[in-house]
Amino acid sequence: MLALLLAAACSGDCRAQRQFEAMERRLLARPVQLEVHSHAEGAVQADATTEVFIGPAVRLRARGTWLGQPFAKDLDQPATPALRDAVLIGLTRMDLLHNVVNLAQGNPPDHAQGGVRESLQAVKFRRAKGGVSYVLDVDGRETGETTLFIDRKTRLPQSRHLTLHFPGGDMRVSESYRFPKKK
Repeated sequence: MLALLLAAACSGDCRAQRQFEAMERRLLARPVQLEVHSHAEGAVQADATTEVFIGPAVRLRARGTWLGQPFAKDLDQPATPALRDAVLIGLTRMDLLHNVVNLAQGNPPDHAQGGVRESLQAVKFRRAKGGVSYVLDVDGRETGETTLFIDRKTRLPQSRHLTLHFPGGDMRVSESYRFPKKK
């Protein structure tokens, strides 16, 4: 009976889903510092490098181009649970670029007031060499596919490839995540 309940809680490959969930919990459980390189092509073009610091405050320092226009934007706000989730859940389930583009346009991260855990869902998990693949569900609609590579030693995200489907065509996003080495 317990096996049936556990199987029902999985969306696709249970082992891949558990690996993803463990990575997400690990990232959410502590202060975070990392550098993210984002690149998008297809329906939307963007390139950005973002320094991310999340502890008592949420600090993003983003530099790059959005639709061919350069931008440099910073966010520095107290780390409310909702804002912390908006950035970190957004990063783990979709990408950081979405919230960087919001900043470039003068907007806060999506779901900075709450609701990101319900809005962004990773579903239909599959194993992938070096990580997991899944379908991205946004507000109940499957909007893209992603492969997230997870570092074997740290169990933190290493890089991702994401394809988002828009009415005007697909956007392909690649991101790499660099966490400082522990001394």
